[in-house]
Amino acid sequence: MPLFMELSPWLGSYYTIEPSISMKKERCFLQYGYFDNDRREYVINRVDTPASWTNYIGVNDYCAVLNQTAGGYSFYKSPQYHRVTRFRPNGVPLDRPGHYVYIRDDETGEYWSVSWQPVGKPLDEAAYTCRHGLSYSTYACDYREIEASQTVFVPLGDPVELWDVRLRSRADKPRRLSVYAYVEWSYHHIEMDNQNFQMSNYAAGSSYEDGAVLYDLFYEEFGYQFFTADFQPDGFDALRDAFIGLYHDESCPVGVERGELSGSFGKTGNHCAALRKRLTLAPGEEVRLLFLLGQGQLAEARAARERYADPRSVDACFAALAAYWDDKLSRLQVNTPNDNMNTSLNIWNLYQSEVNILFSRFASFIEVGGRTGLGYRDTAQDAMCVPHSNPDKCRSRIIELLRGETKAGYGLHLFQPEWFDPDKEDIKPFKSPTVVPEVNVRDIIGEDLRNVCSDDALWLVPAIVEYIRETGELSLLDEVVTYADGGEGTVYEHMTRILDFTDRQTGMSGVAKGLRADWNDCLNLGGGESAMVSFLHVWAIGHFVDAARAAGREEDAAKYEAMAARVREDSIAAAGGNEFVESPIDPKLYRISALTGAGVDSLKAAIATKVHALREAAREQAASDMQYDHVWELRREAREKRFDIISEGPGAWRVSGVQVERMVVQTDWENEEAVAFFQHRFKRMGVDTALEKAGARDGDEVRILGFSFAFESPTAGAVDVYQELDI
Repeated sequence: MPLFMELSPWLGSYYTIEPSISMKKERCFLQYGYFDNDRREYVINRVDTPASWTNYIGVNDYCAVLNQTAGGYSFYKSPQYHRVTRFRPNGVPLDRPGHYVYIRDDETGEYWSVSWQPVGKPLDEAAYTCRHGLSYSTYACDYREIEASQTVFVPLGDPVELWDVRLRSRADKPRRLSVYAYVEWSYHHIEMDNQNFQMSNYAAGSSYEDGAVLYDLFYEEFGYQFFTADFQPDGFDALRDAFIGLYHDESCPVGVERGELSGSFGKTGNHCAALRKRLTLAPGEEVRLLFLLGQGQLAEARAARERYADPRSVDACFAALAAYWDDKLSRLQVNTPNDNMNTSLNIWNLYQSEVNILFSRFASFIEVGGRTGLGYRDTAQDAMCVPHSNPDKCRSRIIELLRGETKAGYGLHLFQPEWFDPDKEDIKPFKSPTVVPEVNVRDIIGEDLRNVCSDDALWLVPAIVEYIRETGELSLLDEVVTYADGGEGTVYEHMTRILDFTDRQTGMSGVAKGLRADWNDCLNLGGGESAMVSFLHVWAIGHFVDAARAAGREEDAAKYEAMAARVREDSIAAAGGNEFVESPIDPKLYRISALTGAGVDSLKAAIATKVHALREAAREQAASDMQYDHVWELRREAREKRFDIISEGPGAWRVSGVQVERMVVQTDWENEEAVAFFQHRFKRMGVDTALEKAGARDGDEVRILGFSFAFESPTAGAVDVYQELDI
């Protein structure tokens, strides 16, 4: 059977059935973009991706989460309680609103956006790209002889989001344009953004002064934001409905359509920030505009404008951001024979870990900031990834997790770090204008284990030890940290309580209980056992024993080594014996790789053969065990396996026959396994051999019904992964 199959031109597009693994990877990586290792960017040159591909802008307290079309939101310190811009997740249209820049041709009235969305010009008319870099994203558009770009980043240590916008004209005449920048303000709290609008729409106000749109959430001490620019705007809007218009959306805002902003603002309603700048570009001329989205009132807006009034200061901040990541990435560089592996290990793995440890995993387009503070397990896993590149943040997260541990030895699955922080800022809490039940932390801790995930705290033990290995700070073991339910103990004691808790929480077989969940949060074990937690227990003990020995506590090291040996023995016994003894069902061991696919075909073929053999054995056993008064023999009509081969001209052959045509129609050509099985059956019927005897050569076209195949001789060496099957 040929390795490649193509649908006939009259049936549609061409389709490759089974390319090599390397071809699959190349197509996967290059269909929508590619990694630019020199610039440490992922370049999306086909922006209509099947899902949002997001980036994180910022490395301190201010963060924006933006996708490849500039959709997304920003927040300050907390994605749950201090949103800056609004976001409607899982909606239609996809991932709106965002941080948008519009361009309008004031001569024709046509307009578009620098990012592909929200206007969404046809991709065969306008060229769009997005470059996701380390803590910045650049959107670029080339349309109607205007080249435009928008680079979004947050300077180190400054809670201001900068939009560096550049336009260049390739036209042979002057172009009169207007540039509009737009965001929609959040009510800071995700609940207020999405419910009880009789409260939300009266909880905030907007105003405009000295070139800045100002926003105020009335019920917070520091509930202020601003949006301004490095120029005097030619118009503004601060009310969303005035800029967008009724029965319009971000793709067609009336403020851009009509070319005039209305100067709206008020103390009720849905608020936004929209600024306009008129431009006349001479042929070949380039202009640069800066928009600033930040924390604070008018004084902070003016100060930010002054800080970044000189474009060289913007460039210096961008260079400092690059140097920041240079330093982190230089701490560990790995060289392997695989370039893709090097790209992942040396750039993107660390970048993702750093983002997670900075902002938690609760700020994304999936977890959109509505869950409480930190996830215990996630934060511990993230902490152990960055002790070499971000030891300070790693340490602070470890302390927060230790404070979220109870004296019993389990961690609170979700918690706000400030609940247990003795040094938290003395800020007046948000006072909702309506009745909202307050959270009682003691209720979250509770008296039973119904909300305890059995694996959570175990991850903290290796995180602590990895931090000590990297930094040499062995004294951390003796630092005293509080427990979530009162009292205090050393870090060392916290770790022993974690290990002892799991040792107590075992089932009848000695395997650890799953409790509420065991890493799979949706499992809801309800008292079952989890081998995974027992394995994790042994792994965590190994890390602890290293720390105990480094601290000179040999007695504890021996005690917990014995605990690990017992857990290992109980787990093996519960599984039916030594895991290295050959299985009585199938004595063969298979080495496979999920990454490369090596060995998978052999394993699938062996499983298929074994299943076939077991079914036959079961049928024979069932037949021998049953007694019948009468036996009738039903002869099934043999399948019509005959086929005809007809030459339809040079290099073209027609194969016809009931069985072969049925096989073609019933095969799912988008399923690689189905195609491989079709190839196997095609070969077993002898069609390949018959074609070769009839004179078919490699590359000839073989037609069956409306399908067209490229012939490959049976001696060409194509692998039949189902050759062990007698079917």
